[in-house]
Amino acid sequence: MTIRSHPFGPVLGGALVLYLAGVVTAPEAVRDLECSPEGPIEHASHVVLLAVLALFVAAAAAARRRAAGRAPFACAVLWCVYLGLLLLEEIDFGRLYGVDLGHSFLQRTLGAPNLHNAPGRASSLIGWAQVWIAAPMAGYFLAALIPSPAFRRRLERLAPFAPVMADALLFLALACLAVALDSVKPLDLRLGAGSPAATACPHSPLPLFQLLAYVLIGIVAGRALRTLRAEAR
Repeated sequence: MTIRSHPFGPVLGGALVLYLAGVVTAPEAVRDLECSPEGPIEHASHVVLLAVLALFVAAAAAARRRAAGRAPFACAVLWCVYLGLLLLEEIDFGRLYGVDLGHSFLQRTLGAPNLHNAPGRASSLIGWAQVWIAAPMAGYFLAALIPSPAFRRRLERLAPFAPVMADALLFLALACLAVALDSVKPLDLRLGAGSPAATACPHSPLPLFQLLAYVLIGIVAGRALRTLRAEAR
């Protein structure tokens, strides 16, 4: 698979164009989206994350029935655990839907309805959420760029869950764009740095790029599931 044929390329390019077009033509609307702690972007993230988790659960079940080694099944299970932790990290989103997924227990025991806002010792253990969220993604996708033949042979044992070069390059592009836009802050430039509109609330494009990262992971899960089902026929 090449970057041209990879389905995430148009998704990333389209999201970037729409974001920058929104910054230019409707900066106040973009600001309101970014300022909303549980707005459309985070709602979409929750839905996509649940869908990706469901894909990996189905892929893990298909890999379990496969005769060729345990590594693919173990990889799928690790993805399920990781995605489950991502959901638990923002467990208070259940309040938006009138469902207590455990946020009341966290509020009583940790003093916050989710993990990343927990004070004291809990915060020192899990307050570095951006690190533990990003590190597994980066480690998985960027592994495809390691040139060592021996390492690549080991990586191929994870097939059909092994990342390909196009996955890695698109993830790298996603990460670089996220850092660049969060550093340059084009929305602040458009609104006028220091203006009441720009300082009304903290805002960042990072939630959008986190959503896009979930989409990329979902593409990997869907590709693996299709391969496994094709092999089973």
